[in-house]
Amino acid sequence: MSAGKGDSPRPVNGDKYRSGYDRIFRKKTPVCKKCNGTGWYQYDDIHSTICNKCCQHDQGWWELEKEFHGKSYIDGADNFCCRNGCGTMRRDISLMK
Repeated sequence: MSAGKGDSPRPVNGDKYRSGYDRIFRKKTPVCKKCNGTGWYQYDDIHSTICNKCCQHDQGWWELEKEFHGKSYIDGADNFCCRNGCGTMRRDISLMK
């Protein structure tokens, strides 16, 4: 009489096993402390916005105009803002590098 199911080991694909193990048990990448990895953060009780720490700034830039954006506009400076809506100015990114 045989023991039934599980009486002989099944073949295992070693590469597939290792990649699955690594995917499940690898160290997690650190998440943003500002938005907890969601890409959004709530800055008061009823408002939220795109996290400027996580934003990739990949949607392009729009130029500020002096008449409408008085405080943010600087004469002779790079007056472009991220189109994602995170509020980052292109001139500030060049200062960070």
